[in-house]
Amino acid sequence: MSATELKEIWQQCCSFLQYELPSQQYAIWIKPLQIEPLVTNQVSIIAPNRFIKDWVNKHYIEQITSLLHKNSAGAIHTAVLTIVDNNATSLREPSATLSLQQELSVAPHL
Repeated sequence: MSATELKEIWQQCCSFLQYELPSQQYAIWIKPLQIEPLVTNQVSIIAPNRFIKDWVNKHYIEQITSLLHKNSAGAIHTAVLTIVDNNATSLREPSATLSLQQELSVAPHL
């Protein structure tokens, strides 16, 4: 999947959530998120800080993962929620963020 395709899938998910959620909730919790490819069938959803990461993990990650799976025609199985490392120029490596991420695998029947 190309970066352009992934961005389009993410836009579809965001559009759905923007329609479904109250505008203030969307603006606070979903709009700041970004998406990047990880490995085959996995994406990284990047939150700007731990507070947003924890809130999204608790309230929205299952819905986001399900939407990604559906809008990618099953190509995306797992979303890894992480935060930006403000002390580095890039994201923390997944192996270094095990305590900061939540992996959810979408059931094959979705």
